[in-house]
Amino acid sequence: AGGFYLRFFPTRFLKWGLREANKQGRPAVVYLHPWELFADTPKPVGLSFKNYWITCLGRKTGLSKFKELLDNFEFYPINAILPK
Repeated sequence: AGGFYLRFFPTRFLKWGLREANKQGRPAVVYLHPWELFADTPKPVGLSFKNYWITCLGRKTGLSKFKELLDNFEFYPINAILPK
């Protein structure tokens, strides 16, 4: 899941998705940009309404959702999961 999905979906749904992937023996990847977790990051100017909405939605809850995922799942660097 990318940063938008982390910010958009409720934590309960994100946790369900990670558990389902793990049950199937697949790693779940969560990637994001640090700015996506902080509400006080300066908002971009000059974007269309759609792109502004996608970029700014959920910044107030992003950090708490990410912390909850970290508390409930094991995470590894991507190079530990990808085949060599």
